[in-house]
Amino acid sequence: MTFPLMRWGLKKLLLTILLPSLNDGDNLFSVLQEPPSPTAIYAGVAANLEEASRHAEPERARPEQGGERITTAWLYTLKPRDILYRFRFYAAEIEDLVCALDIPDPFKTDNRYCFSAIEALCLLLARFKSCEDMYDLSMKYDRSQSSISEVVNKLVIWLDNRWKNLLDFDTDGVLSPDNLAIQ
Repeated sequence: MTFPLMRWGLKKLLLTILLPSLNDGDNLFSVLQEPPSPTAIYAGVAANLEEASRHAEPERARPEQGGERITTAWLYTLKPRDILYRFRFYAAEIEDLVCALDIPDPFKTDNRYCFSAIEALCLLLARFKSCEDMYDLSMKYDRSQSSISEVVNKLVIWLDNRWKNLLDFDTDGVLSPDNLAIQ
């Protein structure tokens, strides 16, 4: 909700305060020369706040965190097509990837979030697989948005540093832009 003074404007607030203090025969100029009483100011501000609260924006709809934490046992309870849809790999392949990539277990982030190696890799795979926002992943896998974001970023950096020798390649050799250009 925005602050009522900013939303409805200072002019409306002044009129709300000053108009009730006008008596018969008074004009607005005479009221401006004499400051209104504190009671009139309070009544005007209260009326303005009440009117602004009637027009307040509703709460933003946000889903609740929920779902199921990712574990090896949970992966094997899923149907093969479900696990393939969520992560693009089968449960046994994910276990093999964790071993092959040598992901530490537990995988800890800078802000002290702690994930099993399976959970960290699955969250990375789920994030890469879908274009959903973090709310959807938070609803499915019972982790906060910040923890999912942090583990995805940290694991990508860790994998890049750990397997740098395999991920780098000679851009001046066979795969250089000049060699790939159609002539």
